[in-house]
Amino acid sequence: MTRELVVSDEVRRALVTLRKFSLRQKPVAVVDAARVADVEKALGCSLHDEFLATLAAQLDPPGDAKILDLSDVVEVTKQLRKLDWGTNRVAIGHANVDGPVYYHVGSQPPKTALKVNDNTHYLGDYGRWLEDYASVGRDFFAEGTNDQRALASWQPTNEELQGFYPEIG
Repeated sequence: MTRELVVSDEVRRALVTLRKFSLRQKPVAVVDAARVADVEKALGCSLHDEFLATLAAQLDPPGDAKILDLSDVVEVTKQLRKLDWGTNRVAIGHANVDGPVYYHVGSQPPKTALKVNDNTHYLGDYGRWLEDYASVGRDFFAEGTNDQRALASWQPTNEELQGFYPEIG
């Protein structure tokens, strides 16, 4: 049995865009409920639908920043919690731009993204962070071949937005 994950329009638009930009297209956006339960138990928190939708989308866009696989969320989160970033945050992604950068979201709900780099943190809106993440893909494709440049200006249609139903099951 699956359940549709509830996401804001802003997050849905960003995830549809990031899926289009992903190097490996996935036919469905489903996150495994049993694995989610294991992660929640290991981290002592429940994960918000927008966080789970991001993981379900199985994103792999070009560039340095990457969304973690569910199997890596526990390990990276525990590493960052040792840096005293609090138990209410969960790792969602990382990059290696002038050293490692980690992105955290509050577990309930992920309204902010936290960027951790060399003991400095920046807070920003989660949906906006996903949009910024998509803009990195646009920049990458803008520098590429003719086909890639066309992809840089791509915007999801209403049909594509309505057809994206991330689920847990």
